[in-house]
Parts: sequence; C-alpha cells; structure tokens
Amino acid sequence: DFNRAGDIYAISQQIDTIAGQRYRATFDLLEGDVMGDATVEFTIDGATSQVFETTGSATGGPRFTNYSFEFVADSDQSTLIITSSGNGLDPLSGPQIDSVAIDAIPEPSTSAIFFMGAVMSLATARRSTSPTKNGRPFGRPLS
Repeated sequence: DFNRAGDIYAISQQIDTIAGQRYRATFDLLEGDVMGDATVEFTIDGATSQVFETTGSATGGPRFTNYSFEFVADSDQSTLIITSSGNGLDPLSGPQIDSVAIDAIPEPSTSAIFFMGAVMSLATARRSTSPTKNGRPFGRPLS
C-alpha cells in the first residue's frame, strides 16, 4: 500500500543489486476511470528513472498496461521508490500497480559467450552424426 504524505503517496522497497549491472524494471499500471489523472514516478537511489502519466478515462474501461524502464545499479543495495500524485487521489482510488519485477540484463559479452558455446555444441553434434560408409566418413580416403 502507498503511504500518504499530503497529496503524494509513496511506497519503497530495498533490493539486492550488483554495482554497475544494468537492470530492467517492469510493472503493470491500471489506467481508466477508477482513479482520475495521476503521475506515477519511479526513483532508483534518488535519481528519477521514469515518470508515467495516467488518465482518468480509457477506451473500453479500466485496464492494466505493462510498462518498463532500465537503470544501472550504483551499489549492492538499491532503493526503489514509487510515488504518485494527482487530482483527487485517495487510498481506495489512486493508481494501482501490479506485477513489479526487476531483472538483471545480461551483458553483451555474456550473451556472445553463450551463443558461441551453442554454436560449438551444434557443430560437435553435427560432426558426430555425419554420414559414414563402412564405418568411415565419406570424402577423403584414409591414409
């Protein structure tokens, strides 16, 4: 639940991170006529990462919309703060956030190593299943 300080509601969570590692935060935000216009701000370690604007009306009624943003961790502990402000917010009708997840994004070098390992495995598997004649591979004669 969001904690109220005047017209601003906030919630925070401390998460384990690795300094210098890139992360992707994803979440679902309810949009539609249950909450009115609002601003939802995500802050990581004091630096605003992303601001989302919601509207009080949505075609087809209220619905959850998936959002994401990326950040780089400063230390082994990061604090995520989600704040919300807007017209006529109250604890029962303010912005609703669901399915918050924070996942590390693999570095390109890690992905490249994984890809090369997969290619080598396929090449080895293909070589061991190549056609043979009389127990010998087709092609070059044995010396």
